[in-house]
Amino acid sequence: PSFSSQQQIALSALCRGVIGIGQRSSTANRAKRAGTAQSRQNHFIKFMNEHCPGMDPLMPDKKQDERSFILACYTLFLAQGSTLASRSIKATTMRGYHKDIDALCTQRHLMSLRIDSMGQKNAHIEKILAECERWEKMPDKREPVTHEMLEYIISLAKRDPNPDSVTNATADWIVMGMYAGFRKSESFQDKSHVNKGTHERAIDGSAKAFTIDDFSFRQGNNRIRCSNSHVLNEEDTDLVYLTWRYQKNGNNGEEIPFSQNEKNQDHCFVRRALRIRRRAQRLKVRKELPVAVCLDNGKVRHISHEDVERIIRLAAGKVHNASKTEQLKWGTHSIRVGALVRLQLMGQPEHFIQSRLRWKSERWKEYLRNLPQLAKAHNNVVNALAEELAEITTERST
Repeated sequence: PSFSSQQQIALSALCRGVIGIGQRSSTANRAKRAGTAQSRQNHFIKFMNEHCPGMDPLMPDKKQDERSFILACYTLFLAQGSTLASRSIKATTMRGYHKDIDALCTQRHLMSLRIDSMGQKNAHIEKILAECERWEKMPDKREPVTHEMLEYIISLAKRDPNPDSVTNATADWIVMGMYAGFRKSESFQDKSHVNKGTHERAIDGSAKAFTIDDFSFRQGNNRIRCSNSHVLNEEDTDLVYLTWRYQKNGNNGEEIPFSQNEKNQDHCFVRRALRIRRRAQRLKVRKELPVAVCLDNGKVRHISHEDVERIIRLAAGKVHNASKTEQLKWGTHSIRVGALVRLQLMGQPEHFIQSRLRWKSERWKEYLRNLPQLAKAHNNVVNALAEELAEITTERST
């Protein structure tokens, strides 16, 4: 062996832990995969029962070209968002649906629905998937949360007397997100998790979204004020350090400070964080669970992506007169785009934007938008330059 006896003994406990985690993870993944396959198969069967009532879903008595054409119709059905979660999915995920449907065909010794009578991939299916893949490669076109929308969301929350309501809780996270540029998995849960009372987990089994222990409340001298079991008021703290235990960019454990905004308390990150902390204490949220929670019809639950989209799209309709179709351009990701655009409008340097919003590369530039706000900012620059030139001309003439 390449390790001495002493080294093997020292490492033995850790090795057993690594193997144990791997075995548990493998078992859990197999169970999850089987459940996903079953759900997708049931989804296809339901589609067939609704669109071809009375027909065997696998169509054993139909010509192969007819069978594969029906799967092409089902693929278009998926592409239009009629999925298990009622939202758009990627082409690779659609292929996963096809594979799970094929498993049903294999069980009954039938040909795959994906191929035509010549044994080739069905052209209609491939064209639909190719179009979906082309669309996926286009830059994200989510519109940003604007300052006017944020003001509307804040005013909407103020009119709600329940501090733990879905509206108030969601507004707190949107205000903070406009500072920190949250990714949706860092804060919120899919509706499927909310309905089951579960939450998304990281690779080590812990909550993927922020927990209360990810917030460190401090004073200006950077001293930790107290544990998260104590009650804190605004005068007790003027700094919050937020820790990203897991990040898409791989910078796990990154910690960023945010200070009190005395001039605009409605937009203050620290005050919103304190509200979230008090809410977690009132609702008795365990420290290992995601802290983005609300009280919905007397029941404590996690805030979902759909909760966030609903209030953002409502604001877009009220403030920007966006139609129902146009409102679909806004979503949870609009918070991150809004945080970027806000810093851009404020003229912050590139290195500040990249660092503050946690990008490892310059890909953030793909999210920049040619917005009406930028047109106004462009005018401000031109006007300032014109004034400066006028002053110079006046000085020379005198």
